[in-house]
Amino acid sequence: MDARTYFDSTADAYDAKYAEDVSPFLHHFFMRRQEAAIDGIDIAHKRIWDIGAGTGQLFRFFSAQADTFDYHAVDVARQMLDQSNIPAERRHVGTFLDVCQLIEARSVDLFFMLGVTTYMTDSEIRETLAAMQAKAAPGAIAVITITNRASVEFVLQRTAEAILRLPGVSALANSKTRVAGQSFPRNFMTLKGLKSLLPSEARIASIEPLNQTFTPLNRIATGPSLAIERGIQAITSSHSPIRRALSSDVLARIALN
Repeated sequence: MDARTYFDSTADAYDAKYAEDVSPFLHHFFMRRQEAAIDGIDIAHKRIWDIGAGTGQLFRFFSAQADTFDYHAVDVARQMLDQSNIPAERRHVGTFLDVCQLIEARSVDLFFMLGVTTYMTDSEIRETLAAMQAKAAPGAIAVITITNRASVEFVLQRTAEAILRLPGVSALANSKTRVAGQSFPRNFMTLKGLKSLLPSEARIASIEPLNQTFTPLNRIATGPSLAIERGIQAITSSHSPIRRALSSDVLARIALN
C-alpha cells in the first residue's frame, strides 16, 4: 500500500482520530503545529497554497483567523479532500508538481506544507521547493515541517515500529490503521538535509522545534508528557541544540526570494 492509498482508506475516520477526547496527545500536536505555522503571519488578503491539505484542518484554522484570503488546497488523496469543507473549486487532487502549471508566476504569498515531507523523496522535495520559488510573489515564504531524524524521538519511534512488526504484535496493536505500521517508505530529515534541497536564493529564515514528548509516554500519559514538554520549553530556547534534539519535528520558514 502506498501513502496515497493509505490516506484515502483512512479518510472517513481521520479527523475523529485527532479529536481531543479520542487522543489528547495527537490533538495537542496538530493544534500546536498549526499555531506555530501561522504565528506572526497575517493571512488576510494573502494568496495561499496548502500542500498536503488533507481534510482541511489548516483551512478551518485559517477561517477562524481571517475573513478574506485566497486559498487553494492540493492533496494526493481525493478522499481526504472530500472530507473537508474546502470549497470544491479550491481543491486540487495530485501533487503540487501536478497542479503548479495552474498558478501564475510570482503570485503566491504563502505556501504551507505541514506533515508532508515525511512521505516525499528528497528529489520530490527539491523539485517542489523549486516550483514554489517559481510561483512565489516578492517576499513569499514557505512554511514546512520535517520529521527530525536527529532526535531522541526518532530512535524511540523506530524501536516501536520494529516491535509493531513482530509476528502477533501487529494484529494486537491494530498497526494496519497506523502510519507506523505501513510498509511505504518515509523520509526522516535533518535541517542540514533540508538546506541542501533549497533552490538558489532561498534560505531558512527561522525554525521552531515541535513536540518535545516521547513514545510511548505521550500516548499513555499525555498530561505528564505535556508537563515535561513545558519544562523543556521553559529552560531551552527555540534555537537550542538540546531542544532540537528533543523535538520529533521541526517547522521551518523558508524565504523563497
